[in-house]
Amino acid sequence: MRKLIKKLNAFQLYTLLFIILTAITFFLFFKSGRSLVWMTDGFKQHYIFLQDFYNSIKNGFSSFSWSLGLGLDKIGQLSYYILGDPFAYISLLFPIASLKYVYTALVLVRMYCVGLSFIFYCRYHKKSKYSTLIGALMYTFSGFIIYASIRHPFFANTAIWLPLIFLGIDKILKQDRYRLFTIMTAITAISNYYFFYMISILMFIYAIVKYFCEYKQKGMKVFWAKLFKTIICYIIGVLSASILLLPTIYAFANNSRSIDIGYTYYDFDYYANLITMNTKTPFWTKTYVAPIVLTMLPIAILNFKKSKENRTLLINLGIQTIILLIPFLGSLMNGFSFQSNRWVFAYSFILSYLVTVNIRPDLIYSPKEFKAIKKFLILYLVIWFILNGSTGIFPAVNFFIAFMFLIILVARSLDYKELKANQYFQYIKNYKTESSRKAKRIVKVVLLGFLCLDILFFNLQRIYNSGYYKEFIKYSALESKYDSLSTQLPLFSDAVNYVQKRDNSFYRIATHVSESNNESLMYGYHGLNTYLSVGNKYLTNLSRDLLILNNSKTNALREFDSRTRITTLLGTKYYITSKNRVNHVPYGYKLIHEIPNAANEDKSAYIYENQYALPIGVFYNNYTLKNDYEKLSPLEKEQLLLKTAVIDDASTINTYNISRGTNNLDTINKPKEVSYEIRKNKVQDGNTIKVTKYHNSFNLIITDSSVANNSELYLLINNLDCSKTGEYTVTARYNGVTKKQAIRDRVTSPYYVKTPQILFNLGYQYEHSGKIKLTIDLPATYTFDNIKLLALPIDNYEQDVNQLKKSEFNLISYDDKKIVGTISNKEDGILQISTSFSSGWKAFVDNKETDIINVNTGFVGIPLNSGNHKIEFVYTTPYLDLGAKLSSIGLGLIILVFVVDIIRQIKRRKTKK
Repeated sequence: MRKLIKKLNAFQLYTLLFIILTAITFFLFFKSGRSLVWMTDGFKQHYIFLQDFYNSIKNGFSSFSWSLGLGLDKIGQLSYYILGDPFAYISLLFPIASLKYVYTALVLVRMYCVGLSFIFYCRYHKKSKYSTLIGALMYTFSGFIIYASIRHPFFANTAIWLPLIFLGIDKILKQDRYRLFTIMTAITAISNYYFFYMISILMFIYAIVKYFCEYKQKGMKVFWAKLFKTIICYIIGVLSASILLLPTIYAFANNSRSIDIGYTYYDFDYYANLITMNTKTPFWTKTYVAPIVLTMLPIAILNFKKSKENRTLLINLGIQTIILLIPFLGSLMNGFSFQSNRWVFAYSFILSYLVTVNIRPDLIYSPKEFKAIKKFLILYLVIWFILNGSTGIFPAVNFFIAFMFLIILVARSLDYKELKANQYFQYIKNYKTESSRKAKRIVKVVLLGFLCLDILFFNLQRIYNSGYYKEFIKYSALESKYDSLSTQLPLFSDAVNYVQKRDNSFYRIATHVSESNNESLMYGYHGLNTYLSVGNKYLTNLSRDLLILNNSKTNALREFDSRTRITTLLGTKYYITSKNRVNHVPYGYKLIHEIPNAANEDKSAYIYENQYALPIGVFYNNYTLKNDYEKLSPLEKEQLLLKTAVIDDASTINTYNISRGTNNLDTINKPKEVSYEIRKNKVQDGNTIKVTKYHNSFNLIITDSSVANNSELYLLINNLDCSKTGEYTVTARYNGVTKKQAIRDRVTSPYYVKTPQILFNLGYQYEHSGKIKLTIDLPATYTFDNIKLLALPIDNYEQDVNQLKKSEFNLISYDDKKIVGTISNKEDGILQISTSFSSGWKAFVDNKETDIINVNTGFVGIPLNSGNHKIEFVYTTPYLDLGAKLSSIGLGLIILVFVVDIIRQIKRRKTKK
């Protein structure tokens, strides 16, 4: 066995240990039939996007999809997740039926490749097999990788690219070879623009520190020459990735994530957890690596002046630590958005490689070094007890293992610890006896064993503690969760299939389930929901204008809270719900089909058709300026959108004879206040709520229902404020309607949105009566300005819809790149298409191109002269053509870099001969 292990190289030993460690780590997954599809983002995003990617590549890729939100650019949205991910293309080698197993396999393959790239880096720097193996295992099973790779598989990619990028920089500095750096820049940039931004900062820091710590003697002239060439190669790499990078930059520039970036700060607990590498540290600060680093860090510090490599590593570590300490720098690393330390894979790399550099092949350390280790561990342990002494067994075990490393190393050197300096070095020189070699092998095996035990303990604790592994979906349940909208609408896929067979026109399907999912992309229907990291800022602005419940930076739609007017304006023709949720159905829908559920009658699928459905295009014969629109309340704004086209300024239509609809403001129904009484005495002093236990409730009893008849009923809470920091949920229940608003914590949540008002749509009824049950799930004291019940009469709704139908847009054909239709309009006006506004759209009226305008905050529109017209809307991904041309140039330049590098290498070899 010993001879076999001796023959194995670092790659082979790493592969063997990786298989063993992952098999033990994920044993319960395999045994219970669980996939690595996390039930949150894995289920709602990553698996759906992998399936769509698979089908798109196999059947023909389109850069735009009507099934993504209200119609979005797939390149701009999905390049963050999958389009540039090399591992995703491996899935194409397998049948679609095995995709759920391939998804899990690719998670493990990515993890494995994290260690491989680390080994490549170490081999170039001529590190021993043993020290390389130690570092590779530490890096592969670091806190970030274990946390990130099973939640968001593509996050592991960036940990693969980083060592190779750094290796490319090393080859530039040492050998003046630019091939690897150029190609890895291209791969990193095309793989994911978000992490490429982080790596660009990290590579700059690494290159500067590396040069001045290890190559400064070559002089500033060499520095500027290499810097210039490196920048050129970086630009070439970016050019090569432009085909995805440019469309993505456009999407990012028009995304919703930069809105409402609240101030944040790090509290004491953050710093305490950071120092002790606690896995619960927020802001993605998953810095944990195996505790052997606690014994090697003092050695690196002690040898700061003697070792150039240690100097480079410690300065990089210092800079990265400063970034972790200062919130603004965390924001800078996250693109000046909410601070999120998703770049800490680099921190793990530096710590892992620091151990590789300092764990010597012969395991011999001087008495001075042992003293430094002991003092450091004692100091660290004292700090840990002061800061985190009550956090449980996990940190304690880490310290136990760290001390075991120390004890083993001390035991290894007992026979020379009393030697003087000159005797010590003589001892090292003569350290070649058979007994010494045997002892060394034993110690190395024991050290490696302790490392593996720590990795297993960390993995098992992280994944299985508190039942975390149960958040991953079983293979057998994966399809059924999609078919049933996560069991909330059990026969949902059957209902969608029924509608699709019944109607082949353009329409949208709505449901009462407003959670963020992307099933519309999976089942190929047009919906009112989506969940994307890079949303469309125009739709986000519209949702905020209308105060749509739970609108967020990642999902602005949220089924538009089933509100009658806005959903009709968006071309919603069908509404699918379950029998026990029929009160969620908006006004004007008629039951057309029922799919019975034998297991639970209340979960039978009901399909409704909108009797006032509008086409994808609607024509307005007047306009209103945005300034006037913004003066209205959210419910008044929603009414106005059925009466007039809201535009930013009149200069975009000054060549048309379109009237300004000033009288529209006079025809808007003002919401009527409905009187109520509060029971259970939870409200004190008129505007204070004392929530004494979790999920405390109180009732609002309607006392005057006459003003609410034939209306949609809304509950409005103004300026609700909680006495505690933390996230909480407010739930309103009324006559079978349940609506929830999650309030994020502005300090710790990247999804925080300032919410001065909460507006619940409690549904339409001809006669309203009864009580509204209001529940808050977090015990605290809450203050508010007022709580109002508002009734919005449905009067004028049918009239407004019929007015929009007078000059109806007749759809002839549509696909993922074009809409073709006709219209006969007797007046000049504005045609709105209910899709997300983007400069990628071009419009042609009677074969002549016309400018598009932003209509109603979020949609595409064009001004039209009176007459009979043929209209075409054509979509092209912004900057895709330019990106393709630049990528072609970049690839050509990469080939040139390769040729030049090879020629120079050949010349050097000839010169040496």
